Amino acid sequence: MASITIETEEFPWSVDGERRTIDDGAIMLKPSELTTLDVDELRKGFLAYAELYGTDDSDCRAVVYSGGDEVYFDLDAPVSTISFGLANGKLLVRVEFMADYPDDDDFDRLQDEVRRLILPLLEARRAPLLKLSTDEDYSFAPLGHVFLTVDFEAPTNARSLQDLYDLGTTVDNLVDAFIARAPTRDTVADLIRGGSAASLVGQPEGNWLDVKSREYELAKPQGKHSLAVEVAAFCNAEDGGIIVFGARTKTPLHGGGEVIARVGGLDTARFTPRQYLKILNEWVYPFPFGLQVNEIPLPSGKILVLIDIPAQNEELKPFLVKGARNEDGNVEFAGFTVAQRRGEDTVNLQASMLHTQLAAGRAFLRRSHEPA
Repeated sequence: MASITIETEEFPWSVDGERRTIDDGAIMLKPSELTTLDVDELRKGFLAYAELYGTDDSDCRAVVYSGGDEVYFDLDAPVSTISFGLANGKLLVRVEFMADYPDDDDFDRLQDEVRRLILPLLEARRAPLLKLSTDEDYSFAPLGHVFLTVDFEAPTNARSLQDLYDLGTTVDNLVDAFIARAPTRDTVADLIRGGSAASLVGQPEGNWLDVKSREYELAKPQGKHSLAVEVAAFCNAEDGGIIVFGARTKTPLHGGGEVIARVGGLDTARFTPRQYLKILNEWVYPFPFGLQVNEIPLPSGKILVLIDIPAQNEELKPFLVKGARNEDGNVEFAGFTVAQRRGEDTVNLQASMLHTQLAAGRAFLRRSHEPA
């Protein structure tokens, strides 16, 4: 493991013998060192620094270098938006980001939105939120934007600074996806594929998001049919959708729809992405354009299965599923199923609605063949 020492008052910070103090007194860390630096090593360094200078916690800062191959670090060196500090003798993680300037200067509402987003994630990681503040200084933020800062306490189970940095990145990605720009299927799917699936905690299921605690029993026709119905329902929706296997939901105490409570993952994936694609190719017609199935590893060693269904061309709808369920729940192959996503529910399309779509399609084809 790398070591942090304090040498002199002029250049207090040193990492493995290399002086690393920048002009404002902070310690500069290289990204490659985060995996080799122990959380307690930095905390002890901060405490020694505070004792040496007789200063308070606010002067104990560690920033992460984000430049190229430069070897000289100064105050103007490029740094990450994620840094480390000290609060009441405990290590904290700071995340700084920009958001659109709030309407009517309502900074309280902006902070409430950010707090609502990140609290479930931080609580799940046992990382108490210490501070959420807004910098209203017009001289720093670009026009139309405002800086926000989130401080949270390092969870006790974090070992390396990389663990803390990854959690800070997850917070940053979550706020960026849900505040800086409107959440979409694309941004959430990218978060999951990028290793930030834990940021889903606290988010509601809806038109384009559905989670399952376990996989369907794809060795049986009923399981294959259920999978195909869920996928086809998103194909028939406006925005497409994503299905995540390995997460749980709960109903909020204040009512409303299901929200994601935990992203624990699956011990193992019983079926490979190739098997999923093969089943969907056999059971859904036409096969959805651009559909992806991914296995996403989690830090715990468990995995998620992600089915990403892009928005489909209207000309291809409705997407049909082979077979229909009878009263006993068995699949009868003489029929077919047409499903659609409505809110957090998947519903079968009524015969009248299906007839309307088919009639509209026939009318379109008839007009396209009429002479001009």
